[in-house]
Amino acid sequence: AKYSSVMAVASVNQRKQRAFDSSVGEEVEVSAPGVSTLSTVPHNEYGYKSGTSMASPHAAGAAAVILSKHPNLTNDELREWLTKTATKLGEPFYYGAGLVNVQKAARE
Repeated sequence: AKYSSVMAVASVNQRKQRAFDSSVGEEVEVSAPGVSTLSTVPHNEYGYKSGTSMASPHAAGAAAVILSKHPNLTNDELREWLTKTATKLGEPFYYGAGLVNVQKAARE
């Protein structure tokens, strides 16, 4: 996620605290749930997984909701929308703009 065209997403737990294995740094733009997330696993089954690989789909889903309501947004406008509607959690180095807030993003 160090490429400027990619959003870096941090992972938080159920208490909205940074996950121990989450990405950190100036590149982090938003946070999303990523601990003990139900996901698909090999052999057509489900299991609980953790990490930024679980958090990133939450951010992508929020982006999809916003785009469904505002299909003419540019990628830069969508990125700004996600960050401006995020719920602040703490230091941007660890949480970016904060927790992706789909409800707030969809209302605006």
